[in-house]
Amino acid sequence: MSDRIAKYQKFLALHQGSQPFLLGNAWDATSARLFEEAGFAAVATSSSAIARSLGSADGQQISFAEMVRVCAAIGKTVSVPFSVDMEAGYGDTPAEVCENLEQLLDVGAVGINIEDSLPFAGKRTLMSAERMVGLIRGIRTFLAEREEPLFINARADSYLMGRPDPREEALSRAYLYRDAGADGLFVPRVQTPEDIRTLVSVGLPLNVLVGPGVPDLPELATLGVRRVSMGGDMQTWMVKQARDLAVRIRETNSFSGLLQ
Repeated sequence: MSDRIAKYQKFLALHQGSQPFLLGNAWDATSARLFEEAGFAAVATSSSAIARSLGSADGQQISFAEMVRVCAAIGKTVSVPFSVDMEAGYGDTPAEVCENLEQLLDVGAVGINIEDSLPFAGKRTLMSAERMVGLIRGIRTFLAEREEPLFINARADSYLMGRPDPREEALSRAYLYRDAGADGLFVPRVQTPEDIRTLVSVGLPLNVLVGPGVPDLPELATLGVRRVSMGGDMQTWMVKQARDLAVRIRETNSFSGLLQ
């Protein structure tokens, strides 16, 4: 059994436990190692955090080659399973997305997030459910042909996009994504226990994003959530701490805060 397949099996098992697991969302090899050393069972990239670390904006504004370089460094650094935020796949067709996916398999990724919103002219637009279904099916066929396992976490962005009835739209899309071959469901910005419970009923392991109004881990466990992501929040916090320290050093001409 290859190392990647063994890690995939561990990653899959995390979604099948009775308690939700917390992902360490990394943006480079150092942050990935930090999460592993802190005891996280798996890490996943944050596209927004990677983009910021490279001086860019989220939404496929960095090149796919830049993303792969970051993922390759993470794969060489950590021993825990790692998943990749692939955004919308960096391709106009399932075939193009699968060409990109092959590079992620080569660097050891055991899972991906693939989302149903697209960056266009600086704004996000929700792709049709049919297009997302075709993408998931294309990825599933690609993996079957190569006999390669991979956890497909389908992201439904109706809450993120502020749609008129986000729960019903996310629910209808979730069933379609499940039937197309998705292994998990990620719904950023879902908050209320009622909405979370409804999405859990789809039958896919539900992934939620931490944020204001989102229940804490014990309540998420009772609601049936299986995976919890922090997105780019850890990086945001670390950058703020570093910025505040830099300001204190400049204003006080003292390095005491740095050398503690």
